[in-house]
Amino acid sequence: MVLIIVSIIGGIFVSIIMRDINKLLTFMYAISIISLVIFVLLLLSNHKKLIENSDKCIDGQVIPNYPLESWRLVIKIVNVFGDLIRILAVRKLRK
Repeated sequence: MVLIIVSIIGGIFVSIIMRDINKLLTFMYAISIISLVIFVLLLLSNHKKLIENSDKCIDGQVIPNYPLESWRLVIKIVNVFGDLIRILAVRKLRK
């Protein structure tokens, strides 16, 4: 909830401060690249955790919750593709 409020206030602040469209596009491009890197790292981390839990399942130590872990991977993949689309859109607008 707090993150949503901060992002709304940040978006309003950025749109007021950056009246020039090129500065705004550059800012969006930078945020998208940073977000892309973060979500790729989270995707790799979740994938590693899924593999480790599957190895533990073979040994009988832990029963992993595959639907929840798979859902986390799907969400990260959707975020990565969203960031890629945003980066491509900003690059197209900057030309």
